[in-house]
Amino acid sequence: MDSYIVRIYRRVQDTSKKMLGVVAGINGDADQPFTSPEELWHILKENQNNVDEHKVHRGEHHEIR
Repeated sequence: MDSYIVRIYRRVQDTSKKMLGVVAGINGDADQPFTSPEELWHILKENQNNVDEHKVHRGEHHEIR
């Protein structure tokens, strides 16, 4: 399982779902900013895809759903 630190600095209290934050990987990866829940989800899914590709390359693929 991969671990991330999600920092949400600001969230607008209306129905627009606007937020500001970063996802920090604990393995020294660069911080990735996001401004909406959709962007946050995309970052997390993209990172999971990268991990899966790395595991396939090393012969360690275990599908996570």
